[in-house]
Amino acid sequence: SSIGDVLQVNNFASEFGAFCRMAWISLPIVDRKYVDAGIAIEPKVIEMIELATKKKVTTYDPMEYKFDFFADKDDVVGGLPDGYIEADKNILEIKTTGAKNYDKWNTYGVPQNYLKQAQLYAYLMGARKYTIVATFLQEEDYANPSNYPIRERRMKNWSFDLDEAVAKDDIKIVKDWYAKYTSSPISPTWDERKDAELLEWLRISDKDEFAKWCIKYGANQ
Repeated sequence: SSIGDVLQVNNFASEFGAFCRMAWISLPIVDRKYVDAGIAIEPKVIEMIELATKKKVTTYDPMEYKFDFFADKDDVVGGLPDGYIEADKNILEIKTTGAKNYDKWNTYGVPQNYLKQAQLYAYLMGARKYTIVATFLQEEDYANPSNYPIRERRMKNWSFDLDEAVAKDDIKIVKDWYAKYTSSPISPTWDERKDAELLEWLRISDKDEFAKWCIKYGANQ
């Protein structure tokens, strides 16, 4: 999920953010609203895909694979696909996102970081294509995602053929970046604007500042 940051696919992409995640010094998850929604709703999306396609979707237990299904294939790039349709050689990347993104994605396309992530998985899997499947939540859906009325909400899929040459080029860039920053004492340059919240977290220097940060963001101390 850091590939888009490393490749700088948009104005929000942050090499420094990717570096901090890999160094285990990134922002903690304070508001689990979006994480919990994804966990609860993803199985419902899988079920809908199987009903629509009449094909089995294979999923992968993150605990069993330690969040990296491809650990035995590569020691730098990897991840955990949301689903895979063996019959079509098709990687599935499932997104639970706000309803406002329906028109946005139809007009401007699926965010590039999602496409890069899914194409990486497709390449590592030896798949022929990859599909982004999104369901679009209303704000009230986040309160109790286990009761998400999926049949009453919009869903859409975007399918793409694997471009092996591009995937290989992406992997080379990522590996060169990884080698650079794991052999150097210097991180990527941060951006005071787009990395503002992360920098605020990293600049905490004592218990009092930590307590103030927790109060500001509603985190447990």
